[in-house]
Amino acid sequence: MKKTSIAIVLLLAAALIVVCALRRDEKTAPPAAESVAALSPQTGSQAALPNPVRESSMEELSALFGVELRAPEDASDVVYSLIETEPQVAQMNFTRGGISCSCRISSGDALRDISGLYYDWETSVLDSGRGLSMKLVPGGPGVASCFCEPKGLVLSLALSSGADKELLRSLFDEIFGAPIDAADGLAAQLCEQFDALRAACFPGTAGSSLSSAACAAEMADFFSASGIGPDSVERILRSYCAALSQEDAQLFETQLELVAGAFGRLTEEGGEGLLSDCGYESSTWPWDGEDVRDCFAALLGTD
Repeated sequence: MKKTSIAIVLLLAAALIVVCALRRDEKTAPPAAESVAALSPQTGSQAALPNPVRESSMEELSALFGVELRAPEDASDVVYSLIETEPQVAQMNFTRGGISCSCRISSGDALRDISGLYYDWETSVLDSGRGLSMKLVPGGPGVASCFCEPKGLVLSLALSSGADKELLRSLFDEIFGAPIDAADGLAAQLCEQFDALRAACFPGTAGSSLSSAACAAEMADFFSASGIGPDSVERILRSYCAALSQEDAQLFETQLELVAGAFGRLTEEGGEGLLSDCGYESSTWPWDGEDVRDCFAALLGTD
């Protein structure tokens, strides 16, 4: 009888210990997914914070940040929004080729990550020509961002998947290239070079060889000193030609060919003599960097 009573007491004590342990776990365990969702701003819970994201438009964002945030022509499902944090963040989301893309702009005084993506990035690349920082998981998500110092803006492009360096760089330039060039004054400066070329170099006329050499030398100095890249040159050239008549555009194409040919002669043996003959004093000759050569190739639409 005594043994039975002792067994019952032991069983009751064990049950009490289990109950206490379960109650302790309930207090310390992380909330379930349903509990987390219930606290999200969309639920209207009293504990929820106000949603800082509101619908916007390209016009409003352009007025706020001084940069036109325009989606690529083949983009779909384009949505503009303003994230009303401090500082504010302009956002453009779209889909392209089955990949979700998000572009953001925010004010600042240095480069920082405003993408909102947090991954263990496998690859990190800095494109010094554009000051473009790229982080990605090859074939997966990726972010490209840069700091546009003249405007005091941080620019960011994020891809949900399919990221590689070439795609990030080309899409970033397609969306943000023109605003960066304009902010840096590079577009205006290169267009001045084009204007000078059209006014000074005329194919088939006396002295055209020397005038094209002088134009080539001045343009090479600009390419070298400014650090402009061939992608920017091609984009600015395309915009410049679009404003010309068909006849003027055809003549300009021939003038560009003359200048590119003159650049080739200036960088060959005896180029220093040609530079002296054309009466131009270069500040960066002999232009032996690949970037300068690539910029001249971009004038002809070649790699």
